[in-house]
Amino acid sequence: MMLNRAQNYSAYIVDGEVIFSGTDPWYHYRSTMYVVQNWPATMPFDPWTNFPYGTRSGQFGTLMDQVFGTIALIVGLGDPSAETVGMVVLFAPVVMGALAAIPLYVLARRLAGRIGGVTAIAILALSSGLFLQRSIVGVYDHQVAEALLQVTSVLAVMVALSVAERDKPVYEQFLEPLLDAKFGERKDDVSAAWFLGRVKFRGERDLLRGEVLGYVDGGFGRLLDALVEAVGREHVETGTRVTDVGIADGRVESVTLDDGEERVEESDGVVVAAMPNVLESLTGYECDVDFQGALCAVVTMEESLTDTYWLNVAHDAPFGALIEHTNFVSPERYGGDHLLYVASYVQSLDDPLWQASDDEVRETWLSEVGSMFPDFDRGSVSEFRLARAPRAAPVYERGYLDLVVPYDLATEVAEGVYYAGMASPAQYPERSLDGGVVAGYECADRIAARASGSETGARASPRPGD
Repeated sequence: MMLNRAQNYSAYIVDGEVIFSGTDPWYHYRSTMYVVQNWPATMPFDPWTNFPYGTRSGQFGTLMDQVFGTIALIVGLGDPSAETVGMVVLFAPVVMGALAAIPLYVLARRLAGRIGGVTAIAILALSSGLFLQRSIVGVYDHQVAEALLQVTSVLAVMVALSVAERDKPVYEQFLEPLLDAKFGERKDDVSAAWFLGRVKFRGERDLLRGEVLGYVDGGFGRLLDALVEAVGREHVETGTRVTDVGIADGRVESVTLDDGEERVEESDGVVVAAMPNVLESLTGYECDVDFQGALCAVVTMEESLTDTYWLNVAHDAPFGALIEHTNFVSPERYGGDHLLYVASYVQSLDDPLWQASDDEVRETWLSEVGSMFPDFDRGSVSEFRLARAPRAAPVYERGYLDLVVPYDLATEVAEGVYYAGMASPAQYPERSLDGGVVAGYECADRIAARASGSETGARASPRPGD
């Protein structure tokens, strides 16, 4: 295969200078030269593409250029000449085309034996189609690299599935315990689309540093204080419940408040940022999203339990996670105390854990912690504060997105009713404070659009920093 594809190489060397076939190989040559001169960085901007404006170049084959830039550095002993780089990338498509035969052979042999593997290579070697055109000398473009990576990826998936079938499957060993801890008896109702969305959401992180976490210095109370200051303290009323939303002629006209004494205030709009059962009690809008309850304890300790910030528990424990907050934020912020969060979900308020008293939960949980960590000293626990939430998180069942509550409920309820709570679209695939901020922006945009008379104020991609 290599001889067939490389036999005409001399036609691409003119007066000692490497000449490429087509325009794209010149682009990749420039990109590879950038890697050689700035290793391991790749070219962020190419002034020659879309000349005279240039264009960002990160989307075009940077991995391939990195690989062959590194090879050129090795061949040139750390300081390759332009001619050396040119010769490396001149033969690069030939090498990648030949390498594709290796995973192809292994893949075909697994499916159809040795004869199948040899046949697959023969077809690849003798084919005169696009693969041959893109894997001959001088055509330094990304298509043949894509073919090599694709066949390698298919082989890798096949091997992974075979190993999982032979050994204990990944689902039963890793994923199922996490789903058990999160959803319990409802795990079979959970949507695969949600699961993949969650994986993608969590996977969007820095490849070198991993997931980058942040914490507001001083706690989220500082954020609330800043919001109150921005709105004006005189416009914020606390210790007051909204007990009814008055609607007439298809629009909001008032809200009923109770701060010990009931009163009615005129209003032309409300934003409900609470759970959907509150929305239903105020407006009659029924939300079919199911919620699960949660118990969460803050354990104050004199010494650290682990060196890990977040530990998911995969065995059959009475809790699903141990989060040692002071492995992320220094214990000095808390007077030297070590703070451990212990959390568990319940799918029904009839669950024995939910029915247990606070003292019983404390005993159950600390005993399990002691069985997991033999060096754990219960005497180091100075406080155990338990909180319970009957509606802590949605159950992301199949068809969940058909059940979410729209931001603007003008059609469903009345003009001037907006929703930014836990069942809003912003809280999918993961509920978070970020999602609450996004939902707030979405409602604010719609309110502003209504006030200005435009048809919509929805953002294409709202972010908390907007």
